[in-house]
Amino acid sequence: EEQPKAVVSTQSTGEKLVFLMLAVLACLPYGVSSYQGSSNCKKARAENIERNSLGWDSVDYTDWEFVPDCQKNSQKQWKPQQCKVHKNNKRLKMCQCVREDGSPRTDFTPGLKKSDICTSTRCDDASIVADYEYEYEISTGMVVDAYHFPQCQARNRKKWEARQCMVGFIDECWRVNVKNGKPLN
Repeated sequence: EEQPKAVVSTQSTGEKLVFLMLAVLACLPYGVSSYQGSSNCKKARAENIERNSLGWDSVDYTDWEFVPDCQKNSQKQWKPQQCKVHKNNKRLKMCQCVREDGSPRTDFTPGLKKSDICTSTRCDDASIVADYEYEYEISTGMVVDAYHFPQCQARNRKKWEARQCMVGFIDECWRVNVKNGKPLN
């Protein structure tokens, strides 16, 4: 059983409606240029390959080349880490973490270009991703009352502290496996 990453505040019916609208907007593809509500990675890949070939005089031209990376076992599902490179300097790379349907968990940033960082069970990697996820949620206008920022061991940042807690208005803690961060029963 996974622990919640965030607790969002909703009080009145009107606020619940606003939250629902924000939640829908948060699922929109900020950073994934061709995501149109369809989870078809293969289709988005074909659209982006075409978009990347546009000349600089085109209205849709961008300096960044993005081609979605699809799961091998299902061309509809997206790999957890999506990256784009600069057309003039291939060493410039920015990546983001996404869900299987391509909706973003983070913005594109150079801080997520380490291979497999979006799925890593190492505490140091998970804490970097959590920071970017939190920043992304706040940038979409979501009100977050409490959030879980992974707490790593001081002497070995790859390992998790045995006790993890939510930070914010809600005090909730649980025990985890120090090697992979998975909650213990």
